[in-house]
Amino acid sequence: MASRARWAALLSYAFFLLLSLSVTLWLQSVPRAPLPREEIAALRHDLSAGDEGDGLETVPWPRARIIFAAAPGSDLVASGELEKLRQHLAAYLDGKEHATVELASGAHSLQQGLSACAMVGSGTSETNVKACLAALEEQTPASADTALTNTFEVMVVPVTGGSGCSTLQLGTGRNAVLHWRREGALASTEGLSKALGRQLRRTWLLRTKLDPTAALFEVAPAYVFSYYLVGDCQQRVAWDFLEVLRKPFLAQLLARLRLLVDIEEESQVVQCGSLGGRSSSGGETINEATLHAEFLRHAGEWPGDAITRDAIWLPPLLRFAAFKPSTPLRVVDAQRRPQSSFAMQGWGTVAILNTSSTLYGENVDAAQNLSGLPINASFVTKTEAQQAASAWVSNVRSWLTLPPDNPMKADANDCTDGSLAVQAARPHFAGIADWELLLVARAFHGFFIARALEVLEKLVALIDSLPDVVVREEIGGFAMEAASAIRRSVVAASQGDIVGAMRDARRGLKLALTVQQDDTVVAATYFSWEFKYAVYLPLFLPISIPVLVALIRQTKQARKRHRFRLAATAGTTSSTTEGAAAASGDLHIE
Repeated sequence: MASRARWAALLSYAFFLLLSLSVTLWLQSVPRAPLPREEIAALRHDLSAGDEGDGLETVPWPRARIIFAAAPGSDLVASGELEKLRQHLAAYLDGKEHATVELASGAHSLQQGLSACAMVGSGTSETNVKACLAALEEQTPASADTALTNTFEVMVVPVTGGSGCSTLQLGTGRNAVLHWRREGALASTEGLSKALGRQLRRTWLLRTKLDPTAALFEVAPAYVFSYYLVGDCQQRVAWDFLEVLRKPFLAQLLARLRLLVDIEEESQVVQCGSLGGRSSSGGETINEATLHAEFLRHAGEWPGDAITRDAIWLPPLLRFAAFKPSTPLRVVDAQRRPQSSFAMQGWGTVAILNTSSTLYGENVDAAQNLSGLPINASFVTKTEAQQAASAWVSNVRSWLTLPPDNPMKADANDCTDGSLAVQAARPHFAGIADWELLLVARAFHGFFIARALEVLEKLVALIDSLPDVVVREEIGGFAMEAASAIRRSVVAASQGDIVGAMRDARRGLKLALTVQQDDTVVAATYFSWEFKYAVYLPLFLPISIPVLVALIRQTKQARKRHRFRLAATAGTTSSTTEGAAAASGDLHIE
């Protein structure tokens, strides 16, 4: 009976230990939602398969389509020169550019909309070129919805007589006028096609690569644009931001930027602010060293942005400030050259409004003045608004890896060696030409895809290396949707849908960044297995070891008693058999 009671006690202890161990393992189990490992590996394989070894992203992009049209009244079509030009250019661009060259069928829109550029004659070439460039600059920009179309149009205008050189004039859209003077190396269609191909590779077909480390602002799929009007505490400042500044000067640029990234906007007025120096006004000069040392400290006192919704990943805040001093203020660079604006990397840009302003204090209705005292407010004029917008747009262009003022470099118009000169119309209305927007879109698209894929790969590698990391269903869903958006973006780009490709690319990157920065994607415990066992083993070993030793001893004793019983049973059986055999022998003795 004592043995049975001992067995019952030991087995109850063992059952309790096993139950406790099961509960502990269940509590230590880590919930993990499925992650798109196969889709990420497939995307990496597809993008790596097209690597051309030039250091640029291998994300698919729609093939450029270049359409040629002859100027009205020219013999380029009848003589077959336009067809030869098309063939030579197509052969020259056959390769990495992936461009197709076609001839326009019938009357083309360029022939009808640019009459100043289509004049075919002699002795007026320089005048025609200047008039054509002015006409290209005055063209009304197309709708932002059609800006991201990889189709370009070129009207060829033969020029005879006069002086000058062959010139390619790029419009603010995706059109161009080629003034062809049959001289020197450009006398034949083959020479012209080579020169034209070289210039197209530097402009329309240029492939740029973003460098996030050197960018003026962070490259991200979404931003918050915060506009500031800052005064110097000497007078009240005010502006009609929407009507005086945004609508006439920024609306078209913002509409095009929204094809690349998501943008939220807000504006505010700061009455008391300073750029640095001894005082906020007084006509002093602020140099570059003062700005570096003091500006961010003063700007940190300006009101920041407010978060209006729940978000895990917050878009970067870009600040566009217009500082309106009461007295003239000079800002100079390291070489003591005066500057009308400056930019701080990662913060934003500031325009200095030193033009004369209009005081509207006397126009304030007395009924609205509760204190009974006159209110003097210096309002931002149209001239000042244009000055601020110009400075902001220049810095935005620099951020987009574009020249800050002109679409082309100064030496692009040089044709002293008989080559083809290039002139680009300034995008006065939109701030960025459509063909420049395409270059930036391709760079942003490649960066978004590569960055999102890199974030997902690192996330999966991190989760696989840490067995205690928890992955909620919501986070797993975000990762799945991010990989799906990347795939849709790649497919849309290969099919020619640039707008859809950009939309899915920035959505994929936003979801990937959301997953990366989610605070629930952390280890369930912050200890390695050594520390974890150091915590839990002292709870189990004092009980489990004595129970285990007692079970082993009890088992050995039970086996020994079992052997004794078997031996005793075997001895009793043997004695009984021998006695029976002896009795049987006595009965048969004669």
